[in-house]
Amino acid sequence: MRLRWAPGSRGTAVAVGAVIGALLGATGAYAAFTATTAPVSATYASSHIFPTTETVPAFDLQDASAGGTEAFAGSSVAFGDGTMYTALNTYPTAYNAARYIQFSLSSPLPGGIPVSTLQLNVGLRDGRNGAGQQACFYAALYKDSTQALLSTYGSSASPIGCATSNTATTTFNTTLTGITTSDQANDIDVRLYIWTNTPARATVIDQTTVTGTTPYGSFTLYPDSTTDATGAATTTPWTLAAVDGTASTSAANFQTAFNAARYLRPVFDPSIPAGATVSGATLNLSYRPNTSTSTLCYYIAVYNGATLLATHGSTAAPLRCVTGTAYTTDAISLPEVNTVAIANATSVRVYFRSTPAGKAQVDEATLSVSYRLA
Repeated sequence: MRLRWAPGSRGTAVAVGAVIGALLGATGAYAAFTATTAPVSATYASSHIFPTTETVPAFDLQDASAGGTEAFAGSSVAFGDGTMYTALNTYPTAYNAARYIQFSLSSPLPGGIPVSTLQLNVGLRDGRNGAGQQACFYAALYKDSTQALLSTYGSSASPIGCATSNTATTTFNTTLTGITTSDQANDIDVRLYIWTNTPARATVIDQTTVTGTTPYGSFTLYPDSTTDATGAATTTPWTLAAVDGTASTSAANFQTAFNAARYLRPVFDPSIPAGATVSGATLNLSYRPNTSTSTLCYYIAVYNGATLLATHGSTAAPLRCVTGTAYTTDAISLPEVNTVAIANATSVRVYFRSTPAGKAQVDEATLSVSYRLA
């Protein structure tokens, strides 16, 4: 029912008042409607009301293409595990503002929630053995979307620290300030200014991550792109982050028949908040044979830790077979990924066979998790 109040018409105003009183007074709401009530301050994040989907790449890739023991083939700077990123050129023997390594970090967090206890974790090696050898660094934090400088930690005169060994990683943990929301945390780059004593050398980096907490749990931001400005600036995305032609190639050939001991296993860490309701997940996989004359077939098995959750396809009925060097991208629904605990510990064994025997290339391995915060 729509009521119209003609200006200057007292009778109409009375009628409207009578109708409103009748509608509200019958339930006792009229008194509340006319009472003076103090406003309540509240902030609502969209992630608390609407469902959201977070898509994250696998930064950990385990390669069992040769059969037997898995071998790490993941990001060289995502974990402090002795797998190194070596600069494309030597670092200077004194601080140089134009020579640096910059990492664009992943953005797995839902928007509109507070973050705290952020910490930059850098693992560094000197790049040269010998007494008196060292590599020093300080860090700068940038806004990824605009490249605006946010803050610096240490300086050329007072570095965060110096690594003095080429055989053992020295890890430096630095508290970050000024990042208080998930939206800010989802939009940061870390730039490392590194210099060595004589002679100049390509110092190696074992890890660069940012860790922190939200009201729902902890999280880790991993590098999904690296800009190496030790010479002409070169930007390289993490191979599994997107369909972009930058791929990971299996270490060994896959055989002409499926073998339960031969696979690639991307491992995901989407940092889904505790208490969320997970409604499902999708594996996004882009792949191709290593040579134009090969045919590559695959199926997958989904794990939560060591527990097998489900298989999609089989040795007798692969999910797909492709021939040639064009990448094929599949989106595979994983309804078995339906809790926070499962989502945050999901890995997928991708079993390949190749005719003739040959390697597989994977251009994207990402997990999209749909969930709602209570």
